[in-house]
Amino acid sequence: MEKPGVLLIGCFLLQGALSLVFYGIPSILFSALVPPGVGENLPWALRVLVLGYFGLGIASIYGISLGGDLSAGKVLGMAYFAVGAVGSIAVLLESRDSYENPLLLVVFSAWLAVSLTGFLIVGTLKNPLPFKTASMVSMLLLGASAAVSVLNAEWVVLDLVELLGSLEALPIQGAG
Repeated sequence: MEKPGVLLIGCFLLQGALSLVFYGIPSILFSALVPPGVGENLPWALRVLVLGYFGLGIASIYGISLGGDLSAGKVLGMAYFAVGAVGSIAVLLESRDSYENPLLLVVFSAWLAVSLTGFLIVGTLKNPLPFKTASMVSMLLLGASAAVSVLNAEWVVLDLVELLGSLEALPIQGAG
């Protein structure tokens, strides 16, 4: 039980750390997942999506470790990691022919690997995790990542708009 539990907490910690270092990850991830009709509402919608995404992770950690409901924590954790995996796949598919920023491919490949690992581990949990301190650190790190990502979400989208000329031109929305 301890090795998978340590690995699971490590998945949350790694995604929190990656998100702090590369604060645009959640914005890019959701830009790839948001339907094309969102258009001009994308900068506003990203903030809500990013908060909800990290909220899933934080609630999951609470449920699987800090005395919450284990079954609810598992469901929330599986949702958190599934969104991370699906979003990573979408970003990787859309940027597979782009050699403009190879770091993007590396970061989202790592995010995908961590998301798939976390999804598999959280789905097989039978007992709450005993790592209270590490769980609290993970929750704080995800919360800090959420704050940084939300503060920069609009900037990330507007930077893309500046580069491409309009929101409708964003290739990550399926338009154009």
